[in-house]
Amino acid sequence: VSDQFFSYGKVPIFKGLPCAMSLKKIARVFAFSNEDLMTTDNALGAIIANSQAAAMSSLSYVVPYIMLKLQSLMCIGLFQSYHPLVGDAPTDFSKPGHFKTRRTAEVRQRSYINDSLTDPSLFRKLAVSVPKIFGGFNSANAFHMIMRGFPDRASTD
Repeated sequence: VSDQFFSYGKVPIFKGLPCAMSLKKIARVFAFSNEDLMTTDNALGAIIANSQAAAMSSLSYVVPYIMLKLQSLMCIGLFQSYHPLVGDAPTDFSKPGHFKTRRTAEVRQRSYINDSLTDPSLFRKLAVSVPKIFGGFNSANAFHMIMRGFPDRASTD
């Protein structure tokens, strides 16, 4: 918290000067800004919605788009290392894949994760890049920042 930056009503003030209204909307671009059930999909959806709202109220979409990409990468990294619903890291790329059944016996299965995906930073970049319509997470590109409600998501992605 700063002694030079505060919000007076709906207007952000920095050093006594009013700032752009999109700055208040940019300040809401983070993973846990939504009160819904915290899944990766909901957190990324909140980041995208808030950054699109900031882009719509700003003269340029560049700053909200940069915040969108940075916060999306940090959100994927956060949910990779700790998931609030699981209480631990949901994936560990260094261990072979396995799952447990209701019985005490553990079923082991060969992991088919490619060696290139064992790097968590590469996985974060791929997770943010693949659109939801193609099986990925919620993601947005620069065109989503300047237009909303395009009827065919596959052709925009």
